Amino acid sequence: MCGICGIWDYEKITDRERKLIGTMNSSQAHRGPDDEGEYYGTHAALGHRRLSIIDLTKAGHQPLCYMDRFWISYNGEIYNYIEIKRHLEEKGYTFKTGTDTEVICAAYDFWGTECFKRFNGFWALAIYDVKEERLCLSRDRYGVKPLYYYREKNGRFVFASEIKAILCDSRIERKVNREVIADYLVYGLTDHTEKTFFQNIYAFPAAAYTVLDKKNELKFHSYYKLKINYNLEDNEIKEKARKFRNLFKKSVELRLRSDVEIGACLSGGLDSSAIVCMMNRFYKEDGNKEFKTFSACFEGFRLDESEYINEVLKYANLHGNNKVSPTAKEFWADLDNLIFLQDQPFLSAGAYLGYYLMKAVNAKGIKVMLDGQGADEILCGYRKARIYLIKQLLKNGKIVSALREGIFSIGQFATSDDLYSDIRKIYGLLFGKNENHSLYIKEPYAKPSYDYSNGDFIRNDISKISLPGILRIVDRNSMAFSVEDRLPFLDYNLVDFSISLPLQSKIKNGWSKYIMRCALEFPQKIRYRKTKIGFVPPEVRWLEELHVQLYKVFSNENFRADEFIDRDGILQNWDKIVCNPEQIPLFRFICLEKWMQVYNVKS
Repeated sequence: MCGICGIWDYEKITDRERKLIGTMNSSQAHRGPDDEGEYYGTHAALGHRRLSIIDLTKAGHQPLCYMDRFWISYNGEIYNYIEIKRHLEEKGYTFKTGTDTEVICAAYDFWGTECFKRFNGFWALAIYDVKEERLCLSRDRYGVKPLYYYREKNGRFVFASEIKAILCDSRIERKVNREVIADYLVYGLTDHTEKTFFQNIYAFPAAAYTVLDKKNELKFHSYYKLKINYNLEDNEIKEKARKFRNLFKKSVELRLRSDVEIGACLSGGLDSSAIVCMMNRFYKEDGNKEFKTFSACFEGFRLDESEYINEVLKYANLHGNNKVSPTAKEFWADLDNLIFLQDQPFLSAGAYLGYYLMKAVNAKGIKVMLDGQGADEILCGYRKARIYLIKQLLKNGKIVSALREGIFSIGQFATSDDLYSDIRKIYGLLFGKNENHSLYIKEPYAKPSYDYSNGDFIRNDISKISLPGILRIVDRNSMAFSVEDRLPFLDYNLVDFSISLPLQSKIKNGWSKYIMRCALEFPQKIRYRKTKIGFVPPEVRWLEELHVQLYKVFSNENFRADEFIDRDGILQNWDKIVCNPEQIPLFRFICLEKWMQVYNVKS
């Protein structure tokens, strides 16, 4: 896990560009505190910050040169690099290091851009071919590793792991993208398109690559597509559960490849509990070793999950759990820095839990963590999935089955800190209306153009409205403290298998992620829980505690978000709002305003 940056200019790389690469590299030092490097060619300049995970020696220095031809700057891990390396050695390739970086270059030389289909892992990379004078950039299948770019009309191309690095170029204006802001304020969408909150700065698409050369054309080529099954019935769950378990086991095993200590996040939910239990099995087989787990708990909070966390720890006989309990005061003190690290606004105070947790991980000296993101998207863990299933059962005349699913699903619909919002969301899902907020949002931004109400919800969740935003928050929070966060549920073999299953393999008799419950190892209390919570802070309570600080944000004479937010209306109704902060997207308003201040963005 690292930070990359670079510039492509077919005219030539100037002294100014060389200096810019150094500045961009420094801005991402948190992503790679162990080493740094730069490369300057005729048309390409590359920068790299290294977080040493595999082959901790200086041999892993980047940018790395292979065969005196390819220069690479790479962020990520290719977990099956050992198997690919063996294959390439049989073809005559030799290697000087134990890194996966060198294997990528050899694979690129042997297979060309077809190599990306063979990689199992996550990555964002740039390979400069000195001989052919072209630059190839690629990003992993689901966009786990970030990559952003800015392109000028003359073809000059600036890219980096984080937007803040691109903004080191003073020639790039810091202007808002109004369309993205409207989607954020009304629908609560982030990272759902390749457009970012910054005008003219874009996210490099997932599952894609591009090759830049003297033609200066920017064309993205996809190397992977989701193949989703929306059929209903499934009568072969036993055999499919066995296959699911084997794929999950292999995924975790691959993600335990590391030359540094590994820990795990534990929320007490199905996803993190499954990972911890599988890790525990591997560690016990390897000599009864223990590993550290990290959890966020809030004593007295209705949605605190300490009960379930402790159940998993007892079941696995683990003792190294580290619990954190951030406060509203700490959240407010860290908010500006959190927004700076995230580069763009985010939806809720929940993003702070990951930040606070990774700070604790770093303090314990751990560089790699396993986490459960992605399971909800591939296994229909969200409420919208069961609503869709019920509607399809009714459509097919299976009224009894539909009623059974509805009755048995009730337990999941009352597990939020924001029941008012829950009711709105369920209403929207049942009657085909997007949940939106428009109160205190100025025209024309109260009517965004983006529509995500089509029935392809699994594809949308994975590629647009859910997973991309989560992955951005996870990456920035972990890398802020130089920690690599690995996600076993996003192994592409496991994803492909999961999304190929009929819906009733994933939702059955009110149980979400049904196949996972059948296939994996849990304490019984976890296996049979229907509540879905995750890392959730007491956000409503925090906002109420911080009402004085929040009021000052809106009453500031230098308020920047006036074009988008009716702050006069908010101030006039402040007492009513602060008593029910969940009835409007109050945190989004705060986050947008603070983002514009932190990044000095112009509207």
